[in-house]
Amino acid sequence: MRKIILIIFLIFFIPYVSYSQTYAIKIDKFSISPDIRVEFTKYNIGVHESWRIVGSCKNAINPTRVEIVEFGIGSNIRRVEITNSVIADRDICIVNPEDLPRSVLEMLR
Repeated sequence: MRKIILIIFLIFFIPYVSYSQTYAIKIDKFSISPDIRVEFTKYNIGVHESWRIVGSCKNAINPTRVEIVEFGIGSNIRRVEITNSVIADRDICIVNPEDLPRSVLEMLR
């Protein structure tokens, strides 16, 4: 019985632990065409993804250009929850953390 429980646990838990890829993003304040537009939120209501910000990565090659919007209206805006949880959809590092808006910095505290 213990072996069956252990096998079930490993089947469901190991894929989340072994898959860890960190995505580099660059905050782009004045871009004409960013790669994505993001509205950050601290709550899990109506979000598309959850991101865990793991730090800065100033030497990242070819980061995704992200424009942060205050209130997202439209189909091209992704609502993203900032989380400190172990299980998040993406681990994110920021190329230029000094360009983060104050509202996002307050969510990280």
